[in-house]
Amino acid sequence: MPRALQRTGEPDRIELQNQLVEIARRGNMRIIGPNCLGIYYPKARSASARTSRKTRAIGYLCQSGGNTDFMVRLADTRGLRFSKW
Repeated sequence: MPRALQRTGEPDRIELQNQLVEIARRGNMRIIGPNCLGIYYPKARSASARTSRKTRAIGYLCQSGGNTDFMVRLADTRGLRFSKW
């Protein structure tokens, strides 16, 4: 079991986390978070409604989801588009 799933130490929480991981594995899904905006990839239609679906060859990686959201929206006002963030 991955160490991250054992952090709470509470058996009922660990069981819920294990169930979530099992469901994700069966569905071939990835889980990201907590407390993040996720992945922006407009070609896969994962972009939010507030950002442009037009892309360019610019990628952006940032620890802060809030800063990323601000940067992407600011760049959009200047005609800059991202392929991923």
